[in-house]
Amino acid sequence: METFFFEWMQHYAYEPVVVYCAVVLVMLLSSFGLPIPEEISIIGLGVLSYIGSRPDLYPPPYPNAPHIDVLPAMLVCALSIFATDFVVYSLGRYFGKGVVSSPWFLKLVPKKRVITIKAWMKKWGNIVPGLFRLIPGVRFPGHLMCGALGVTRKTFLCVDGLVVMLVVPMQIYFISIYGEEVIQILKKFQLILGLLCVLIFAYLIWNSYKIITRKPLKSNT
Repeated sequence: METFFFEWMQHYAYEPVVVYCAVVLVMLLSSFGLPIPEEISIIGLGVLSYIGSRPDLYPPPYPNAPHIDVLPAMLVCALSIFATDFVVYSLGRYFGKGVVSSPWFLKLVPKKRVITIKAWMKKWGNIVPGLFRLIPGVRFPGHLMCGALGVTRKTFLCVDGLVVMLVVPMQIYFISIYGEEVIQILKKFQLILGLLCVLIFAYLIWNSYKIITRKPLKSNT
């Protein structure tokens, strides 16, 4: 299992176009509420960047094969996250407050979370888009509500963009520097990681079922 897993990773370290396209797709789905942590893509890109930078340890399939490089990886990841955040914000801005009280939204997002997000928006004001960006589970509803409840486009772009450009590239860079240590951790806990992947998949199925069958709650607003 260990050999297969890391041979698979080594293979995709030399498939930059495939990996970058997959990252964009995963980030898009994550921003729309699919419970796949962005950190998985960030860690994966960091490790693949490290593998691509060490052909002596991880030989390419052929000489001068293209590989995942840390600078393009940082750029692709940060821009895809920023772009999908803005898409979600724009949907809220375009459809207005009606989207927050719509049966679709109330079916997708628990009422308690909506109340929490509104309280944070009232408390933190213009910095709230950055707060939502840093907290998994509220990114999609938070950014949607930023658009619906009147956060200006300039404020959202500046705050969210600043957080994305500061946090995401730094994470990928440090993982690419300490890639061997990260790989050793992955090897040590690969069974746990495998079980975690199974649990995430099961959660996706169960959560999708709950969303489909959940009766929407009426909004107080």
